[in-house]
Amino acid sequence: MKKNSAAGADGWKVRELLALPDCFLDQLAQVLNFVEATGVWPEALAEGVISLITKGEASAPTELRPIGVMSAIYQGTGEGLDGLAAGVD
Repeated sequence: MKKNSAAGADGWKVRELLALPDCFLDQLAQVLNFVEATGVWPEALAEGVISLITKGEASAPTELRPIGVMSAIYQGTGEGLDGLAAGVD
């Protein structure tokens, strides 16, 4: 994940998450443990933002491509919080 990636619907950017103190990350880990145990994601972490990006100067709907941005927390769970920090470009 890139440090300059856009924030998802939850408003968090990768750079911000990496700057948080351990006490906050411990609480975030508790939330993620709850998610793992119940399968229920907090709404703000489960939502994505979809934007349509033009291809060159095109503007017809068939010439636009969708770009989806998910929460950096959601994306980071695939590799764990250590993977989030290690995988930053």
